[in-house]
Amino acid sequence: MNTTNTIYLSALSVFLILISGCITGPAATTGNGVIIKDYDVEFSDAYGGECIDFGILIKNTGSVTAENIFVELLGLDEDWYDSDQISWGRGCRSQDGGAWDRREKRANEPECRFDAYKSTEVGGSGGYSITLLPPDPLRGTNGEEKHCTWTYMAPRLPKDTDITYTPTMRVYYQYHTDVIKAITLMSKDEMKNLIEQGKTLPIDTQSSSSSPIKIDVVTSTPIRMYSDSIEFPITINIENVGGGVACVGRGSDENYNNWDSIQDCRPSQEPDKSWNKLMLEIDAGSGISLSSDCDIQNPIILYKGDTNSITCTATVDSIPLERIQKMIHVRADYNYFIDKEIQITVHGNV
Repeated sequence: MNTTNTIYLSALSVFLILISGCITGPAATTGNGVIIKDYDVEFSDAYGGECIDFGILIKNTGSVTAENIFVELLGLDEDWYDSDQISWGRGCRSQDGGAWDRREKRANEPECRFDAYKSTEVGGSGGYSITLLPPDPLRGTNGEEKHCTWTYMAPRLPKDTDITYTPTMRVYYQYHTDVIKAITLMSKDEMKNLIEQGKTLPIDTQSSSSSPIKIDVVTSTPIRMYSDSIEFPITINIENVGGGVACVGRGSDENYNNWDSIQDCRPSQEPDKSWNKLMLEIDAGSGISLSSDCDIQNPIILYKGDTNSITCTATVDSIPLERIQKMIHVRADYNYFIDKEIQITVHGNV
């Protein structure tokens, strides 16, 4: 996980994107990060043997770049498996169709598939994947979008038989959260003078990226320096506000050195070892040292997938000659996925 110790972030804009569905799907999901802007199925009902297209439109509404994005349509493959291979590029879709791979239907667009980052030489889709840039308010640009589709053949059912299916569209992506907390240090005499003069004590600021994981750095500030060395607590509150699931990859080991192996977040890859976790790094600028509780090596677990908090101690070893500000930088790295259900009824005709 890369972190620059001398990063100083300016205040980052928080975007609220209100988006409504366009075709079959109702109002789409919203959140801080990648959202499902729209989703649809060609028809809300189908007949056995009919070719059906599913589609999803995703958009980055956060403030950092979303990387290694892929999408999956879950919940149809078991019953809709095309044993005659008609929709393998013949019949339902004449070209560029997503083939079945070990009884799993792949997206029509190669870049939308989970193995898009792998080259074709190792069985992947070409060695590239989707990256979506965030909105840029200074230039007046919106966050980037991407459309992905699947083509299935509806299963053949006995006549007068109706079955309603509720598949899940799932979007995976890689994101991070950056927070900079300014902490004011001042001498005991200066604080006393401010209070006696009836002046307001300085209020420390915090800037944060707009991300699906929200981080709040809590300290009692300003810090009054009344001795040669002073300690004060720092609490890091973590909250999942994106409506999805954070997860970390494990790669080839159990030490989470490959936390960004996003393919490990798929439900077929032991999700109990990956879901509801993130990597966290806390760094203080010069003049502040942090206790070992802030040196986090293993993934942070989100309680019920939602929250966690960490408290550690900061130490300042010298009294400032004048009021100064120090920065504490907190960064969370994680993979993330969001879901949206869609419904389709198949009518039997054989």
